Amino acid sequence: MTTPHLLLILLLAAALPAAADLAAARAEPNLEKRADLASDNGYEAVERARTAYVGAEIRDSVDLCYKSLDDSGKSARRSPKHFKRAEAKFDATARKLDALAQEVSLDDRQEVVDLKKHVVDLQDKIVEEIMSKQH
Repeated sequence: MTTPHLLLILLLAAALPAAADLAAARAEPNLEKRADLASDNGYEAVERARTAYVGAEIRDSVDLCYKSLDDSGKSARRSPKHFKRAEAKFDATARKLDALAQEVSLDDRQEVVDLKKHVVDLQDKIVEEIMSKQH
């Protein structure tokens, strides 16, 4: 087996547990727990990204988290626990993406910067919902 084939097999094997974690999050019927699982998965995906860039998974995880919280129908202002938890995890994820942007090649850097902007935008929406008097 050649080295490129072995590398491809290792990268695919590393991605399998991550896909299973996101599938478990999607299968969780409790929307608040689903949001927790999805934000945890996005955060952990940044760690896995250091060895194999998995930006789509990070984006899917934070999107699923935000959508789950939104679909829960709960007011972020009246029931802030899971919203605050997601906001804190998004903040940590954004910091890890900052560090990752410094480590990746210049060709990949813009992709990481765009992903970080997406995470921060969702984080800002959560903060606005927590602070807003409406909803």
